[in-house]
Amino acid sequence: MPDLGNRAHAIGPQPIEPRLVPPAAMFAAAHLVLDLFAVAGRDAGKGAELEALAMPKVLGELRALVEAIGSRPYDRHEIVVHAKVNAHYYIKGRLFGRGVEPFTLQMRLGEHHGRWMVWEVANLSGGRTAWTR
Repeated sequence: MPDLGNRAHAIGPQPIEPRLVPPAAMFAAAHLVLDLFAVAGRDAGKGAELEALAMPKVLGELRALVEAIGSRPYDRHEIVVHAKVNAHYYIKGRLFGRGVEPFTLQMRLGEHHGRWMVWEVANLSGGRTAWTR
């Protein structure tokens, strides 16, 4: 077989990189934000704490999401999936409680001056999208 030159530029199967492990601090921030979402409708202090973890441009969306969750008795959550895009992580989370429908939301977390902040948030409950399965 003739020499094809630099094989790094060849079309075809390429080596697969090892899976990236997200930082533990990102997961800790995601769990904290989901905990705060679960109780923010019942406790105004927790709502203020949640707003302190959000970028200013997302405050309107965040308040609308807290209002959509309302005072339902959510007591636990889970991270369904996470994905990294550039320096930010997209998190799909679900809130659970006794006697209420699960509530699904998506948020984008990124570092800002050494602190994990919410850059974007979306309500995925009640709709049918690729993220709501």
